[in-house]
Amino acid sequence: MLVDVTNHLGTSKSKLHRMKRASEIQRVSNTMEPLLTDKHKEDRLKWCLRMLDPRSLP
Repeated sequence: MLVDVTNHLGTSKSKLHRMKRASEIQRVSNTMEPLLTDKHKEDRLKWCLRMLDPRSLP
């Protein structure tokens, strides 16, 4: 990932490390994930039940 950033910005890895240490840049991670609607939950459960192999159940 660091190499991708350096290539995109046209700078070196060492310069990025210096900038991070100097708090000029910081890593940001966007963890937003779409929420499952009730319909999606129901569809997912139905799919899971269809995928069960009756022979694998006790």
